[in-house]
Amino acid sequence: LRQLGASPLYAFLTAILFMFYPVNDNLMTLRRLPKNFSVLTLLLSTALFLDYCERPNRLTLLGIWLGLLYCVNSNETGYALLLLVPLLLWLSDRRFSWRALNLSLIWYIAPAFKLASIVLLLATGRDFYQSDILTAAPDPQSPSPTILDTFFEALGIVYPQTFYHGWQEALAALELNGWWLPTIGLLAVVVGVAWHLSGKQNCQRRPRARQLGIALLSGLLLIIAAVGVLMWVPLYRADPWRMYLFVPIGAAIALLSAILLIVQPIRDSRRRNIVVCGACLLLLLPAVSRLFVQHSAFVESAERKARILHQTLEIAPRLEPNTQVALITALDHIELRARGIGELLRHDMLNSALKVLYQDGAPEVAYFCASTNQCGEFSGEDTIFSAADELLGRTLVFELHDDDRVKLIEDPAAYLGLDYEATYDASALYQVDAPLPSRARTMLASALRA
Repeated sequence: LRQLGASPLYAFLTAILFMFYPVNDNLMTLRRLPKNFSVLTLLLSTALFLDYCERPNRLTLLGIWLGLLYCVNSNETGYALLLLVPLLLWLSDRRFSWRALNLSLIWYIAPAFKLASIVLLLATGRDFYQSDILTAAPDPQSPSPTILDTFFEALGIVYPQTFYHGWQEALAALELNGWWLPTIGLLAVVVGVAWHLSGKQNCQRRPRARQLGIALLSGLLLIIAAVGVLMWVPLYRADPWRMYLFVPIGAAIALLSAILLIVQPIRDSRRRNIVVCGACLLLLLPAVSRLFVQHSAFVESAERKARILHQTLEIAPRLEPNTQVALITALDHIELRARGIGELLRHDMLNSALKVLYQDGAPEVAYFCASTNQCGEFSGEDTIFSAADELLGRTLVFELHDDDRVKLIEDPAAYLGLDYEATYDASALYQVDAPLPSRARTMLASALRA
């Protein structure tokens, strides 16, 4: 923003609003760190690109390409924004120039490399992550909506979430925030930096209303580009956190531009800057609170999962070869999500976690089951409780209660009312006297502290 002519104070406030904007539900989880970091690499590449346009340098060019390659290989969300960045050159020159064309081609080299790799994989018939989205044939039984229908449907979700529902959630987080000391500390740092920047000479001039109107409109349009190609992919439309990765870029620009338009009648620069900083602080208070509440929720979720895993390992510290594990519960999907463990249902999380914790003595496969009809989906068409007797006979079955206690079911056939004729012996599937796996004491330390 500084390179595009914004004053240091307004560029700083926009960056702070971008960092804490209340729209990304997965900003505070380490599981999404690579994708969240891709937003910063895109911004870094853009800054380096603008710098390269003024002072060409090989190291700067290398930084541009590395940042872009990380961005395009992390997720698909930023593809549309990548296409728009060279427009900054064309808008500044306002005419065709070979220099702008050459610089645009330099920018597009890294995205073109990614596109070429995808085309090569498709041409050779190789599978890759989410390749079925590109290769799947349309379902004739369910007519697909038109591009415009999908476009307006997505915008009808994104804009209200960005400018209304997200801030509603942030205001609600004020009551739940238990981290007031770091919250106030962060806001104090923002005040200090803003006060320092407001004293600079180039922060005294008043932006023209026309400039602010263009910035406001640009920010609103950037939100459309930030949603990018994901609005046309049904899988990602149902996974909203992906759609909001880049939205704070445009939202922060639009929000600060709107504030500056409101205070435009104030002619005294010092008074105007104080009002702008005060408005931003009022917005940052719930936004920062929301992030700390989000952090607390992820910590609580991780500790709850750790307690569940630790109890499982305490009951069966060592498994016999070819043993499977099933963890069943009567809690429904809504209750599981409210407790922060709904991911156990949606992903192969329990299986992966137990393989890491047990290491060489890991179960053949592990399932988390909210229904006996869906248990065992990773092993084939048959489930543990509907397949041959042999499958249940080598499955250790646990139950997760509503108070987070894990209990071994000694006779799952009788407990679940299954027609099972063979003799089931749970004690033959594990060694109760074996020592606890070493990783249970290190990776699940939070459960031990609790």
